[in-house]
Amino acid sequence: MRFTWPRGGYDFLVGDGRLQYGPEYIWESYYRARLFPGFFTSLDLQHVNNPAYNQNRGPVWIYSLRLHMEFGGVGPWPALSPAAPSARPAGVKP
Repeated sequence: MRFTWPRGGYDFLVGDGRLQYGPEYIWESYYRARLFPGFFTSLDLQHVNNPAYNQNRGPVWIYSLRLHMEFGGVGPWPALSPAAPSARPAGVKP
């Protein structure tokens, strides 16, 4: 396969037949905020130089927005919450 890719073959993940290998550099920034109880949003920004280790590609900016909602319960781990003493093992104090 090493000889096939430069001559026009394709990688199983990435490849265009003219790979010029180089180091991939990634910068990422992430922010998460609680908008109101049970509802969160996350913003993500990434900058990639030489994506997939190919110097003929990029740079690339990747943006993402994520929304997260929680329904019911005290939180993601109600068994660990002081509001749920019956969920703790016997003999364990808060």
